[in-house]
Amino acid sequence: MTTKTGGSHDADHVYDTKSPFLTPRVAGDAPTLDGLIRDLGDDTIETREAATRELLKHGGLSIPWLRRALSSEDAEVRSRAAAIFEEVWR
Repeated sequence: MTTKTGGSHDADHVYDTKSPFLTPRVAGDAPTLDGLIRDLGDDTIETREAATRELLKHGGLSIPWLRRALSSEDAEVRSRAAAIFEEVWR
């Protein structure tokens, strides 16, 4: 669940209310991050590696998505999400 904030200084941001950190994110990032998490389990190593690099570039912004990916049914997604989460969290 996301909530649009009030006030003009952050009107373009939403907050992920499932995150304990209430991570601010730009409204357009959700589909991109959803797709990158999905790509962690892609059939091709190139796509999985590219998704890993992109999620690392997003840094802390990707944490709510990575946390959800830790409970994925796909072992590859769980493994990669855990590794990325560790790298981002440092």
